[in-house]
Formats: sequence, structure tokens, C-alpha cells
Amino acid sequence: MALNRVSEVFGRYPNVVAAYVFGSRARGDFREDSD
Repeated sequence: MALNRVSEVFGRYPNVVAAYVFGSRARGDFREDSD
């Protein structure tokens, strides 16, 4: 899942305390032909 990947990447940077994800991928209603 994409959100797991985001968490994995930001987990490498301890100074990052928040990451805001938005858009259709974050909501889970994206389509391959829209993003």
C-alpha cells in the first residue's frame, strides 16, 4: 500500500514529525487514468 511506503520513507528521517498526504490516493479513490 502506498501509505505504508510513505511511512517507511519518512521513518528514515527522525526530525520529520508530520507528513500530510492529500488527494485521491490519500482518500483511496484514485483511478489509474486520473493521477
